[in-house]
Amino acid sequence: MASKSILTELSDKFNNRVAYYLVFKYAPDLLPTPCKTNDFEDFKKNYSFMEKVEKKTAEGWLRNKDVQNAVLDIKKRNYIIDLIDLYQEYKEKSKDDPKYITGFFQIKNELFKETKGDDLANDLMGMNDIPTDD
Repeated sequence: MASKSILTELSDKFNNRVAYYLVFKYAPDLLPTPCKTNDFEDFKKNYSFMEKVEKKTAEGWLRNKDVQNAVLDIKKRNYIIDLIDLYQEYKEKSKDDPKYITGFFQIKNELFKETKGDDLANDLMGMNDIPTDD
């Protein structure tokens, strides 16, 4: 079964205005039609269904507990992507410069903490041949 995009997941939970606003605000690179700037007015021009929505109204949606939980989910996903990028960067740098090894292991432990002890997952990620610091 194919996984849903963040925008599709949000559209399933909220109306399109809220879903698109959240993606615009917290993951703008995932919008189907990217905005030229991070400006709310530019966003409204790109998406006609947002035309009559005031910025203050959209910001008010952020006070809803379900919307806040969705924002946290987007932030967590962005954090994981950042960790993966940092992991790759430190992995490459630690091959030539030992000062990056400690940071590499800290990132590895944070990124793969859910798969720790899962030999199959660690094999697939090539992690069983790397010593851990715990």
